[in-house]
Amino acid sequence: MGIEGLLWLLLPVAAASGWWAAQKKHKRGTTPSPQWGRTPFPDDYIHGLNYLLTDQSDRALDVFIRLVDVDPDTVETHLILGNLYRRRGEVDRAIRIHQNLLEKKDLQGRHRAGALLELGRDFMQGGVFNEAERLFRDLLALGYFKAEAYSQLRSLHEQEKEWAKAIAICEQLAEVTDEPQNVLIAHYHCEIGEAAFAMAETERGAEHARRALSFDHDCVRASLLLADIAQSQGNSRQAIDHLRRVLQQDSRFAALALERAGKAFGFLGDDLGLEQFLYETLEYDTSISAALAVIEQLLKKQKREALDQFLEQQMNQADVSLRLVLAYLKHRGARRLGGHFEVRERVVDALQRFLEDRPLYHCQTCGFRSKTHFWHCPSCSQWSTVIPNTKGPQTRVDSVLPKLPPN
Repeated sequence: MGIEGLLWLLLPVAAASGWWAAQKKHKRGTTPSPQWGRTPFPDDYIHGLNYLLTDQSDRALDVFIRLVDVDPDTVETHLILGNLYRRRGEVDRAIRIHQNLLEKKDLQGRHRAGALLELGRDFMQGGVFNEAERLFRDLLALGYFKAEAYSQLRSLHEQEKEWAKAIAICEQLAEVTDEPQNVLIAHYHCEIGEAAFAMAETERGAEHARRALSFDHDCVRASLLLADIAQSQGNSRQAIDHLRRVLQQDSRFAALALERAGKAFGFLGDDLGLEQFLYETLEYDTSISAALAVIEQLLKKQKREALDQFLEQQMNQADVSLRLVLAYLKHRGARRLGGHFEVRERVVDALQRFLEDRPLYHCQTCGFRSKTHFWHCPSCSQWSTVIPNTKGPQTRVDSVLPKLPPN
């Protein structure tokens, strides 16, 4: 059953349960009447059902809210109802339900805390961050759901890009949960450091990068930032040292070090050093970026024999990326195709058009794909999950090239 069906069922059930609870409360302490079980529903309830059946949801919601009498047995039902509205994107209705609960004076303790939490989530989804923050801090004052309140505040400060506040919240969250916060804190320091570097505050940028590494020794982002800062100061050797550390920290991000390495070695005029760095990166890189960089470097230095050997080696792997197939056809394929340049050019053109708009990065958590890299996934909001594509799409070379006799 979808959310729409659940709402259709829960709305009258919530009102009926609230009315039933009120009947029990009013009867409490008196002698039960044999007629009590047959007490008719109020006219408002029948009107509410009619509104719901005729698709007048707002009027139905107004009627049912009037019928609600808060009781420990009914609070959860109304919280669920409000959550379903929020999940469906109807934030205004969710707010009305949760605010109605909080207006009840006899709603106390954990139930009041639950309503505060859900109302805060409503305002978060609606983009009313000031009100959401106030509600989450009220929740913390009650002493309930601390971990969830801190998590919501952390998310709020992320969206507002208030990184220093997010760091402070992470430190408080670490005191009430076993969930590690070090990776997030490192990213927040990198956010501050990158902003400082962009404003030419290089020392402040470097300080936050070093702080990031103190929280997460494997923070690739911090090493890349330190490499950028060192290169901006003309210290290419130091930049290269930072880039080599990236290969040790997390091989998934080896591709992000390649362009920076090209600039650093180029500044030094050290072509041999760059070539060695690229071959070193090949051992770590889970994408094809290093292989493509080696091809580009060998072409630049006109090392035809080494290029041919490298291309053949890459094409003899069990699975070959289409981007490597394209490189092979452009730089080696003419001889394999026996001089049929027209055939080669048509294949090259088709592959180039196919690949030019293909995403280069993907999120390991939600599958989001992009041509540019993000440290914070725009889709699922996870950190360090958007990585360069691995060696794919997986395509056998013999599925692309025809069977030809050797030259």
